[in-house]
Amino acid sequence: MKTKLLYHTNSFTYECSAKVVAVEGDEVALDATVFYPGGGGQMADRGMISWDNQRCQANVIAMNKRKDVVWHTLDCIPPVPGTEVVGSIDWDFRYQMMRTHTALHILCGTIWKEFGVQVTGGQMYPDRARMDFAMENLNKERIAYIEQKVNEAIEADYPIRVYTLPREKAFEIPDLVRTKINLLPRILQRFVLWKS
Repeated sequence: MKTKLLYHTNSFTYECSAKVVAVEGDEVALDATVFYPGGGGQMADRGMISWDNQRCQANVIAMNKRKDVVWHTLDCIPPVPGTEVVGSIDWDFRYQMMRTHTALHILCGTIWKEFGVQVTGGQMYPDRARMDFAMENLNKERIAYIEQKVNEAIEADYPIRVYTLPREKAFEIPDLVRTKINLLPRILQRFVLWKS
């Protein structure tokens, strides 16, 4: 059993049809999903699942990914396996997370380019985010310089391209991993990269 991860191929997809392939308590596993289950400091998507021509609806109140399956926790009794459903994410929330994610990549790229300092942690919320760096001498002047460089990158309005590479090709890219610890699991054989 494996869930097709539609959010990997198009992050602007906000709705999909799917089939319930398993049920455990108040959780359902679907054969495909647009719901990002969270990870890497980014929150899971929010939204709802409907079935029976939208006569039945459930809020997705939590998500988790176990092996190759994304489980959607519902706020009611879930539909039985084999049921055709429609999953719809909260687009405003997703778009805010996308914008914040991109902003953190700009910050990370700027600090890496200017100082060669790696990321040691981070977390995203609906209204704020943080990124940690093992940087010494972080004074007001350096903060102002970082802010200036980040704003210059934003104002340049570089195009953002998303593409997938096999693991061996991805690791041929110098400075691909800018985190203190490489958290990319060995089982991950293809990478989705953002490039501006």
